[in-house]
Amino acid sequence: MKNKEQELWDIYDIHKQKTGKTIYRGQRMNDDEYHLFVQVWLINKEGLFLCQQRSKNMKWPLMWCANGGNAKSGEDGYSCARREILEELKIDIKELKGYQFNTCIYQEDNQNYFCDSFVYYLDKDIKDIDYQKEEIEKLEYMDISKIRKLMETKDFFTYEDDYLNELEDISLNVKNNSFKLFNKGI
Repeated sequence: MKNKEQELWDIYDIHKQKTGKTIYRGQRMNDDEYHLFVQVWLINKEGLFLCQQRSKNMKWPLMWCANGGNAKSGEDGYSCARREILEELKIDIKELKGYQFNTCIYQEDNQNYFCDSFVYYLDKDIKDIDYQKEEIEKLEYMDISKIRKLMETKDFFTYEDDYLNELEDISLNVKNNSFKLFNKGI
C-alpha cells in the first residue's frame, strides 16, 4: 500500500490558483488555503455508475463512493484522475471517452479543497476489473436512486442534490443512447 502520509500537495487560493506553497498530507492548512481532490464516475451503457466500497482497513471503512483521490504536487485534475483510476482499477481513462463535468469547493474535516468531477464511459463487467484490494472492498454498478438510498443510511458519501441531478442527467443521456456528451473529450 502506498504511504499516503508522505503525499505532497499543492496549495491553491480561493480562485483555484496555485500559491507556490506545498504541504504534506495531514498537515494543517490555513483557512484561506485549498488542495485539489478528484472524483471519477465511470458509467456503463445502462447508465449505471461504477461505485467502490472502501476497504475496512481505510478511513471511512466500508463506505461507498465514487473513484478518486487527492492530487499530488504537480498534478492537475485530469492527471490525478488518470493516476487514481490506474492505481485503483488498472484502467487508463486516456483510452476512454469522458470529460470534466463539475468543480466545486468543499470545507470539511478542517480541510478546504476543490473537487474536480469527471465522468467516463466504461463498458466493462465488474468481474473483468482488477481492482486494488488494499483500498477497495468491492465494486458495484449503481443507479442514482440506489446511491441516494445509501446516502440516507450514511453508507455512501454525501452529495448535494444539484450534483446528483447532474449525474442523473448524464445517466439518462447514456441510457437514451445520447453519447454526444462523451465527444467533448479532455
